Amino acid sequence: MLAAGLCQSLVSCVTKPVGYQAIHEPMTADLEAKVLSQTKLSGTFFGVASGVLIGAAVGYAVGAATHTDPTRAAIEGGIVGGLAGGVFGYQKGQEKGRKLVATAQQKDQLHQLVDGAKKCNQQLAEENAKLRRRLASAKASKDKTQLAGLKWDANQSLREVNSRLSAREKAIEKIAPNYRAGYTRTLPDLQREKAKMESVIRDIAATESTISL
Repeated sequence: MLAAGLCQSLVSCVTKPVGYQAIHEPMTADLEAKVLSQTKLSGTFFGVASGVLIGAAVGYAVGAATHTDPTRAAIEGGIVGGLAGGVFGYQKGQEKGRKLVATAQQKDQLHQLVDGAKKCNQQLAEENAKLRRRLASAKASKDKTQLAGLKWDANQSLREVNSRLSAREKAIEKIAPNYRAGYTRTLPDLQREKAKMESVIRDIAATESTISL
């Protein structure tokens, strides 16, 4: 039991650094190869160590029960157990590595979604400011043609905002709950920009009524 615990501690020491990298750094091809290599290595190491201990214990017990040489039986059992444990550990390590890579890739994709959503919100804020400037210019010049063009652009922009808002809400539903918070926090800013755009459109309509034919 003590030896098995020591082996587990050694495996954890090998796996933790690469696990930390996978979670805190972008998942590149090189990092993916490193993760898979180290998890397979640690899995094999732990499997061999566990297999040797279990195989030796079983072999010794069988040898004693059958009145054959217990030491020889323990050695043979340890060899067989080590080989079997190594194969099993390799497979488990590979499985663990793939899960770690998949989790890291999901994290990277979410970061890209959040960054894209924030950039979109910033672009909408700039678009709203631009619409406001154009409205002020149209009011000052009382140019109906300019105002009509502004109205068309504002309505088109609002349709795009509604489409983005709907797409973002649907995307949130598909994200695992434990990864959802960061992307969800981008919604209020998008909703505020939508409200600002709707306010611009209302002001455009009000301005239209004040410009004489």
